[in-house]
Amino acid sequence: YDKENAHCDFIFHNRRKISYQIWVLIIFLSLLWTLAICQDIEEATIEEIVLDRHMRDTLNGPAEVLRVAIRIRKFVIPFMALSSTIALIITDAVSSKAIIFNFLAVCIILEADNGLAALFLSKHHDEMVNNTVRNVDCSASGLAQGSFFWIRAQGLLCAVILVVAMIKIEWLVPSCDWLKWALYALTYWPALATIVGHFIYSAICASRNGPSVGEKIIRTLTEYSRNIFAFSIASIITNILQIMRW
Repeated sequence: YDKENAHCDFIFHNRRKISYQIWVLIIFLSLLWTLAICQDIEEATIEEIVLDRHMRDTLNGPAEVLRVAIRIRKFVIPFMALSSTIALIITDAVSSKAIIFNFLAVCIILEADNGLAALFLSKHHDEMVNNTVRNVDCSASGLAQGSFFWIRAQGLLCAVILVVAMIKIEWLVPSCDWLKWALYALTYWPALATIVGHFIYSAICASRNGPSVGEKIIRTLTEYSRNIFAFSIASIITNILQIMRW
């Protein structure tokens, strides 16, 4: 740490080593990396739609726990992948090969659940899941199509934040001790902004559509409360892990 110039020497010199060619590579890889994030969010969205169709108008404890996990996967995990990628790039040697491997490592971790499912689940389980999805009524496909925009917007938001954070990393991390707090902020502030954005969009749609506006507003507030609860659980788990490290 350089007290006179107020920056972390290692991050400062790594940032200075990033050439224009490396920047082009980072932007290109961030777009490819976005595909893995969008796919993970889309899978979580489909899982929640199927869960809603089978648990409609019922209160089920295990289902609600599963719903919280799905919401964390939709709103928090993408930005955790974002902060992890930034940490890998900025603390590793600056080279094209290292940056490619770092992006690839995060993509592999995002796909780890699918790999484990293919390893441990049999063909019978695949057919059972496919039958369950096929039995969901047609209105669910409309919900999936309606979430298409948000999934892509959230994925592109991760890519934009990654590139901007890399450009402004010296401002975000004025000292080496600030790195973990910067990564924490890059995880939870965008996640919270996404949740609030969903709430505002849903509230506007509820006020414009149909005769049952009151019912739609209640549904919007319920979804917002569930998202905030999942966000709080993810934050608590992160804080507990930080305390255990200390």
